[in-house]
Amino acid sequence: MYPRPGEDGIAVAVYSADMIAARLRDQENMTIKEARIFVTDKIEQSDFGVGTPRLIWAATSEDFGETVASA
Repeated sequence: MYPRPGEDGIAVAVYSADMIAARLRDQENMTIKEARIFVTDKIEQSDFGVGTPRLIWAATSEDFGETVASA
């Protein structure tokens, strides 16, 4: 991750947003859509100052405009 202003030389944690959403789905009985919205709106947008952890989402072929054939 690229450092934000004032973070040069500071270690910053990076978490999997997909895993957080999956845990919310499983433990809080949310749909995956609800969980992803929660992660985006309530966690990813938070700024706790220098060293704020970052979230990373896994990219899928659909993210690049490719359609997935259904079986």
